[in-house]
Amino acid sequence: MDEVGARMLEVLAESESIGAACATLLSEYEVEPEVLEQDLLAYITALNSDELVEIIYKEFSCSKKLSGQERSLFLQAYLLLPLVTVSLKLGGLGRTQTILARLSPLDLHNISYAQNKNVRVTTKMVKIADKYSKLWSNCLRQSLVLWYLLRRQGVSSELRIGVRRQEGEFQSHAWIEFGNIVLNDRSNVRQQYTVFKQLHFKG
Repeated sequence: MDEVGARMLEVLAESESIGAACATLLSEYEVEPEVLEQDLLAYITALNSDELVEIIYKEFSCSKKLSGQERSLFLQAYLLLPLVTVSLKLGGLGRTQTILARLSPLDLHNISYAQNKNVRVTTKMVKIADKYSKLWSNCLRQSLVLWYLLRRQGVSSELRIGVRRQEGEFQSHAWIEFGNIVLNDRSNVRQQYTVFKQLHFKG
């Protein structure tokens, strides 16, 4: 993404609304308000376009070493991270997870981790995308993207959010569990945090 595009996403993530984002960008760029609003909305829409996917694919050399399935998952995760960031900022966790649930298949099913290669591949690609997407890197955003991509494959998983106090500092952390297996974090993460009860989305 170019500098202006990256700035648009950054402002969207920091703003309470699209209108507030437009106001901030108007103070930084010489452009008519109507034009900026149209460009901003078009840019949000373009995040899912084939053209942007191709740009991202060419940008990261690691994607050339991936299989077709891995490349698709990597690009989906990379595109979703900024969108989830904006959604969390504007609507909060509950609304964001509800939206992602509505966009996911209804026929969820439980399968063993050992038998499902797709679970491991999806987890790996989301981690790689999160590594390259430093501006949007965050345990909650990464976990929501993984949760959503697994749902799209019909795989039921759980978003876990835990808290702890360490050296007088309050800390929170998020991860995904598939059955009793932690996917995107240390296997003993539950022992280090007090886990909140989470909503269950069954479609």
